[in-house]
Amino acid sequence: MDRNFFLQKRAFEHQNQMTRELATRHLLKNSEVSPHQKAKKASPLILRYGPAVTFITILLVLGFLI
Repeated sequence: MDRNFFLQKRAFEHQNQMTRELATRHLLKNSEVSPHQKAKKASPLILRYGPAVTFITILLVLGFLI
């Protein structure tokens, strides 16, 4: 093969690899969630399942004590 052809192919592959890595970093950077947003997502779950978990825990403790 021609040396220039090989170098051009290698440069093209390297450029594609760098483009993919930068795109991945950009996606990861945009997908980061702030702690405030995490709390907003967790609070409905706590409000929904918190009382049930507390009730079941109390029943289990009373079941072992009695």
